[in-house]
Amino acid sequence: PGTDDRERRPSSGEFGPDEFTKLFQEAIDTVDLIFREGVDWRAFIYSFKKVQVENSETELTIQRIENKGDGVFIVRVQVPPEADKTKIHQNFTQTYQETLQTLETEYQEKLKIKDSEIANYRERSSNMTEVIRLLASREITQDRKFIKKSPLVAGKLVILKIIKGDFKTGFTVMLQLGQDGMLPSTEISGSLPPFPELEATYQQWKILYHKLQLPVRISGRKVNLFSSQDVCKDSAKLLEKQLKTWLKSEEFYPLKDRLQQKLNSTDEIRLILQTEHPTLLRLPWQVWEIFEHYPKAEIALSLPQYDQAESVNLNLPRTRVRILAILGNNQDINVHKD
Repeated sequence: PGTDDRERRPSSGEFGPDEFTKLFQEAIDTVDLIFREGVDWRAFIYSFKKVQVENSETELTIQRIENKGDGVFIVRVQVPPEADKTKIHQNFTQTYQETLQTLETEYQEKLKIKDSEIANYRERSSNMTEVIRLLASREITQDRKFIKKSPLVAGKLVILKIIKGDFKTGFTVMLQLGQDGMLPSTEISGSLPPFPELEATYQQWKILYHKLQLPVRISGRKVNLFSSQDVCKDSAKLLEKQLKTWLKSEEFYPLKDRLQQKLNSTDEIRLILQTEHPTLLRLPWQVWEIFEHYPKAEIALSLPQYDQAESVNLNLPRTRVRILAILGNNQDINVHKD
């Protein structure tokens, strides 16, 4: 009343036989559940099922869900003509609000547990740091007999220099190969083609990832049809896929081919990526398929300019890598296998 919020039905033409009756019947045989600040679907499903059980003598079915924009949703529940619509609406509204409160309390408890775990981890990490310092300060003593019998650790050194360029124009690349600890014996130049989409995907993933670090509250005011973590994971998978595609490019193939010619699958390989480009230093290079062929390869990142550290003479040949400590969380992983 007093407004002109009328909309023609049907939108064009005229009603067919019984169409007006059906449209009018739909309006009076439904209970409209209106959400003005979004829907928490977890709470909705639980509440709707509970109302169905409490009103088992009444058939309740969701007719349709309408998104009106600005966080407003209308869920139309079809009911028999004789149903007590007021009771059903009140039951659902009360159950929904109680469920929201329960979820909020549950979430807050999880946050408290998480904060406690972080504090414990920091304390353990601090203690382990002292252990590492103690181990590192100990004098190295080894059995001379063992040293004579054990072969020296030998490996290959691969330096991938991405010298200049950007994602819009492409990059100039130089590859150096040689024995670890010696000057490179092979050097070959090449390039990586323009790929601005890769940088854009990285920026998108970074935004999504940082959003996961923000405190999130379960609230009916936010529409969360999809998990933020799933969206972030999908973005990460797209980033990995694009990086693999980029490293399979025709321009980069000669460098990859030379790598495969000079390296064996049993070699211990140190691959150093040198670049000044900030995005390149943050890409997931470990997904490069070259690491599938060389299981003993590892990658490190470096700037092109650096000062070489003075060599430390321990008066002992290097027989094997010394592991001082391993820090981490063993939750949901196979520690023995890893």
